[in-house]
Parts: sequence; structure tokens; C-alpha cells
Amino acid sequence: MTRQDLDTRFREIASELQGLPEPSRVTGYDPANAARTLGAATKALALIDALKSNKDVFYEKLNKELETPEVARPSFCLAIVEAARDHYVSGFDRLRDAILSEAFDDLLSMAEHLHRDGFHLAAVSLCGGVLEDTLRKLYTSHVGNIAKRDSGINFLNEGLKSQSVYNQPQWSEIRSWGDLRNDVDHGRLSNSEDILTVDESGRHHDVIDPTAVARMIDGIRSFMSKYLG
Repeated sequence: MTRQDLDTRFREIASELQGLPEPSRVTGYDPANAARTLGAATKALALIDALKSNKDVFYEKLNKELETPEVARPSFCLAIVEAARDHYVSGFDRLRDAILSEAFDDLLSMAEHLHRDGFHLAAVSLCGGVLEDTLRKLYTSHVGNIAKRDSGINFLNEGLKSQSVYNQPQWSEIRSWGDLRNDVDHGRLSNSEDILTVDESGRHHDVIDPTAVARMIDGIRSFMSKYLG
């Protein structure tokens, strides 16, 4: 669900609550209006439940209002829905970034595990994917839409440096990570001296440096922490 989708869904629910009469002791219980209020508020509960953390004040207040559905106040439910919309829609980008950062960190942990077990080539490939996704996100935020669908690490790195998103040393480090990833993905490096790869010309490939892999993992993690928050 995109930010726009979330905003639209909250607004649709709010529109169902707008204009509904309040329950009145004078006119008595109106089953039709109560059903409309309950239906819209239940949709809001389901939406908030999909978004909420362990304890959510919007969910709790709305759920409590529906404990006696025949006297649930549409205006109160509407106020909760509007407040929840402001909270979740305005915080959507922060939530997305937090989820994205956590997912990337999990992949880096996996790369770290592969590296420790001696699968250095697999670790570099995994790290390279995380790095490219991170650079794409930064590029979109600071430079603009990515015109080239096949743009890789070097293209993104050049664009970000041109906008002074980071300095020359950081650019150089990212370039070295990109070069290492390309060497691995194109079969130019071997995982160990015991498993040497040979190209069509009969040339033995170099053995990957495990310390370079460790530096790449740590460096990308630090880079993400600094620029993705």
C-alpha cells in the first residue's frame, strides 16, 4: 500500500461517517444509522489494526466506542479516523524507511553469516544488491527519477556525488564496493585457492580477499545507518 492509497482509504472511511446523526435519547435508537456507523468504524479498526504497533491509542479509543454499538457516536468515530489518518499518513515515509532499513540490515546479517562460513562470493553478491537498492532510494530522493532501468551502482554513485549527497572519499569507497560486486558477478574471482576458476583463455582468476568482504559489509551497514537513518 502506497502513501496515497493509505490516505485515500482513510478519507473514504471518513466520508461514510460524515453527516450521520448522533444517537439521541429523544428520538431513540436508529438501527440503520447505528449500522452505518458500526460498518464504517469497523473498516477503520481493520485498517488501523494492519498499521498499528502493539499499543495504539486510536485503535483502543475506537474499539471502546464500539463496545455499545447502538450508541456509538459518528462524530467521535470520525474524529478518531481523521486523527489516525494524520498520524499514519504523515508518518508513512518514516515507517517505510524504518521497515526498509530493517529489511536491509537482515540481508547484511545474512551476508555476514555467509562470510563467516567462507562463502565470500555469495556474501558480496548479497551486499551488492543491498547497496544498489540503497543508492536507488537515495538517488530518487536527492536527484530524481531513474531514467535508465538498468542503471547500476556506478551510475547511481556518480549522480549522487554530482549532487553533493556525500563526499569524494565516500564516492570512492562505494565505487570500490561496486567494482568488487561486478568482479564477483562476472566470475572474475574465486572463493578460495582450493576452488580456482578458469576462464576461456585458461587464465586462473584471483582469490577474493576475505578482509575486503568484511570491510564491505561493515561499510555498507555504516553507510545505510548514516544516509537512511
